[in-house]
Amino acid sequence: MNTFTNEQEMYKILDATHQDPHHILGMHEIVNEDGNKCIIVRVFSPVAKNITIIDAFNPVNTYQMDKIHDNGFFVCVISGRDDFFRYKLKIDGYYENTWQYYDPYQFG
Repeated sequence: MNTFTNEQEMYKILDATHQDPHHILGMHEIVNEDGNKCIIVRVFSPVAKNITIIDAFNPVNTYQMDKIHDNGFFVCVISGRDDFFRYKLKIDGYYENTWQYYDPYQFG
C-alpha cells in the first residue's frame, strides 16, 4: 500500500520537531499511481485505535483511515474524489472511548 507519506516528515511529526505540520497533516491533493488527482488525509492522534473521516455536509460519506505507525499516525487516500471538503474525525480510542471533532488541520 502506497501511503504517499514521506517517512522523514512523519517521524518529525511523531517527534514533535516538524516546523510546518500543516504541510503533512490534514487534507491535501495528490496524484495517485494511475495519474489521477485524489485526496489524502493524514492525522496524528496517539490516543486513537481507529479513525473514520466523516464528510461534514454529507455524513453518509465515510472513509476509514489506515494506521501506518503504532504511535498514532493515520492516512487515508480518497480515490475518485478531488474536491476538498469539510470533515469530522470519529476517533475510536482506547478503553471504549469514542468521540468526534473537526480536524484543525483542515483549515488553512
